[in-house]
Amino acid sequence: MTTMSAYADPGNPYIVTPSDTADLPIPAKFILVANTTTGTACTFKVNTPGGAGQTFTLPAGQYFWAPVTRVWSTGLTAGTTITAFY
Repeated sequence: MTTMSAYADPGNPYIVTPSDTADLPIPAKFILVANTTTGTACTFKVNTPGGAGQTFTLPAGQYFWAPVTRVWSTGLTAGTTITAFY
């Protein structure tokens, strides 16, 4: 029987503190994008394991189904909360 670490289970969410200089401590399997202020669409920039930063816009409350290594603070819609799942 294989034992998974706490970070290997996608049921372990973590609220991300966006940063233009620091990667996430462990790459996220996917993220949840939510705007708690207005409930409107969220613009955010992320790095994926093999690439440079890319900007996306999603409706609030949507999942971004790709691995993420960094969530940038620059360009993040005000009131947006990013939850990472490891």
